[in-house]
Amino acid sequence: MRAVIKTAADFGHLINLLTRGLHKYPDGLDVSVRKFEPPKSGAQNAKLHVLLARFADCSGDERSYIKEVFKHLHGPMIVVRLGTKEVATAKSIAEYTKAEASDMIEHVLMVAAEQGYVIE
Repeated sequence: MRAVIKTAADFGHLINLLTRGLHKYPDGLDVSVRKFEPPKSGAQNAKLHVLLARFADCSGDERSYIKEVFKHLHGPMIVVRLGTKEVATAKSIAEYTKAEASDMIEHVLMVAAEQGYVIE
């Protein structure tokens, strides 16, 4: 279950839902709370993919390769648990927040400029 809480009433509603359903989970629940960050916009997504494609065209590399390189070198990382081990990996662009997408767009433009590519 995922809930975005913006008001005290939202919080109260969530608490009511959890307490009414608690009997279904005899071992309890593990609840996490974190700051909500809005997802990237459609315009950001389109711009990022166009810039990555143009960068690939200028460099002569495959678009999928350029996308992966930028994700791993300049994108946010996440930790994934595999059994008892934790592995850091690049976050999927599909899951970027607005701030993360803006940062990646800036990185693509900066690296392009450093390479002498005109992509915008």
